[in-house]
Amino acid sequence: MKDKVLVVGGDSKIAKFLIKDLKKNFHIISTTRRKKTVSRNKIFLDLVKLKSFILPKNISYAIILAGIDGHKKCSENYKYSYLINSVTIPKLMRKLISNKIFVCFVNTSAVFTNNSRLPKENAKYTPSFGYGAQKVIAERKILKFVKKNKLKKFLSILRITKNVDIFTEVFSGWIKKINKREKFHAFKDLYFSPISFHDTTRMLHKIIKKKIYGIYHLSGERDISYASFAKKLLQFNNIDSNLVNYCYSYEKKIKLAYNNSITGLDMKKTSKITKIKPIKIKKILKLLSSKIN
Repeated sequence: MKDKVLVVGGDSKIAKFLIKDLKKNFHIISTTRRKKTVSRNKIFLDLVKLKSFILPKNISYAIILAGIDGHKKCSENYKYSYLINSVTIPKLMRKLISNKIFVCFVNTSAVFTNNSRLPKENAKYTPSFGYGAQKVIAERKILKFVKKNKLKKFLSILRITKNVDIFTEVFSGWIKKINKREKFHAFKDLYFSPISFHDTTRMLHKIIKKKIYGIYHLSGERDISYASFAKKLLQFNNIDSNLVNYCYSYEKKIKLAYNNSITGLDMKKTSKITKIKPIKIKKILKLLSSKIN
């Protein structure tokens, strides 16, 4: 009989990739916030009413993907996002770990901002806006809990950089423009360190399968501006790089939440233990190019 994995946040983009992959080795039960989609292996979870949530029987592992993501969502409704990200998610993890369930908490690289170098797995937190600060609180709470109760072997934290695919913005829009050979713009002052959903899934599968506890990172090989990445994408497909308009965010009257040139994560410790290396930019270019004519 296959071990059971609870995927909390089954409506997320990552979950769609992850569940498909994990089914090879595990029996999957996921949570949904949409009552209409409840089924035999998909259960309803309202994080605001966590007390009423009954854990499924015989769960061996749990992967936490749920939460309020992004600076915009957290700033627009700070109290609600704080309740979910900083209060109920840690409570849920405590409940799971107390039942000796191995938990992997998928967190964001936004717990680090305004760094001068890639932050290591044990680096001090440096959040500079609400979303990152809320995620820091969640990490601190659960780390304190497992340390106090000597349950460190039941917790893994995976911090990730930006997941990219053909359907994610702004890249889906770029692809449509490129295929029509229409002009599009890309910011010179917005940076990212891209990985793919498949990369994230591969890392999570390995963590769960081998119960790798501790703090780990998954990042692109280096940071790159959206403008430079757009140019590389066009060149990779032998398309005139003049198709893109290289501009600064302020020229489009857009205020960026974060425009530091460092968004990536150091992976030396992670790579040594998991044997997974930083994701090559060429791999992401190939992924997006699969839909470019």
